[in-house]
Amino acid sequence: LRSPVKRLPPEILANIFHFCVVHGSDQIFMSIVVQGPLYDLARVCHTWREVVHSYPILWTDVNFYFSDSYPYPFANRTEDVSRVIPALDMWLKKSSTLPISLTLTDVRDYHSVTRDLIYILVDRLRNNSRRWRSISLQLPGDYYPLLFTFTPCDLASLEHLSIDGNMYGQGRPTVAHLNLQSATNLKSFAYNGPGNFVNDRISVAWNRLTEVSLGFASRPGVSNTLRRYIRQLAQCQNITTCSLGLGLPIHAGQPITLPYLRTLRVRPILFGCHARSVVDALILPQLQALEIDAVTLVTQWVERWHDCQFSNLLARSSCSLERLHIRNVYFPIEELLRCLAHSRDLKSLCFIPYPRNDISSELDVSRLAGAELVVSPIVPRLQELKLACTSETTVERIMKMVVSRVGASANA
Repeated sequence: LRSPVKRLPPEILANIFHFCVVHGSDQIFMSIVVQGPLYDLARVCHTWREVVHSYPILWTDVNFYFSDSYPYPFANRTEDVSRVIPALDMWLKKSSTLPISLTLTDVRDYHSVTRDLIYILVDRLRNNSRRWRSISLQLPGDYYPLLFTFTPCDLASLEHLSIDGNMYGQGRPTVAHLNLQSATNLKSFAYNGPGNFVNDRISVAWNRLTEVSLGFASRPGVSNTLRRYIRQLAQCQNITTCSLGLGLPIHAGQPITLPYLRTLRVRPILFGCHARSVVDALILPQLQALEIDAVTLVTQWVERWHDCQFSNLLARSSCSLERLHIRNVYFPIEELLRCLAHSRDLKSLCFIPYPRNDISSELDVSRLAGAELVVSPIVPRLQELKLACTSETTVERIMKMVVSRVGASANA
């Protein structure tokens, strides 16, 4: 009773609880039991329980997670509907009329039993269409034809939509149409479509978007997403952030100029893909950050999936690149040096390629020449440096470079 927390006004407690819900571990693991931060907070005491149930803002983010990784029988899928729908309905009721964010992640394989859950999910999406602020769905692509039937509907509040499906279908070829024409406030759209077995079609105002992700998968696979929507990418004239997953070969055709793009993320997701399919067509005059990584560390992926694509991109774009991050992907030192030659304004460099090698002797960003402090001929404005190394000798060389750049307020 003497604890200072007892004297906090309910409004302050509600703000603290909201931070816990939004930034804490808020997944509801449906493979076990319906639970989450709100349930834990409500169990502390009567006062906290009253706050939890009195502030609708605490019920505006709901996250369901399905997995077979727990030691529960496969038949538990039959309980999906009885667990998810009451919980979702409770969130919709408790949040009053506030916009709500829904995340549903199903990492299990496709099964016809789960279609019952998708049917009811579609019903809830349609009946509460004006309330959705953000929708993030990750589930097998076989559900897409059914899932997409929640459109067309009035999605006036929708600002973010992410749909991520695996690329390995088990069903018969079919058509799926996602109609987002009513989502006039949609700014962020991420889509990773299924394989060839689903002929997906998306209707959206591409020119209104500020962030686009196409085929940017978290796992390797045969993705058609970027190949199908490369022409729509040219319509995204207002995007500032773009994430692209390189899969099957693409013929971009005409150059694609994105005048306001500031951040580009590129990821090879298919063995044998090549950056020329997409990167050669891009012109990005305002590019400030270039991030390149891979979905997996596989020895067989050590191949030339690019040549001079990225250095040529920087050269023809005449941009002022400030951030270059390369992680866990094949990237020869020669191409890195060419990129740095076109990045005089670079402030942050992360170079952790795969496979690792000794790059310190070839990449020297030090600022000391003898006893005098001078500006390095490359990346003179560098402030942050992250490098991978393979031996103690390499570590010593890297540390010397870091120490020499203290005058530039470097962090490493």
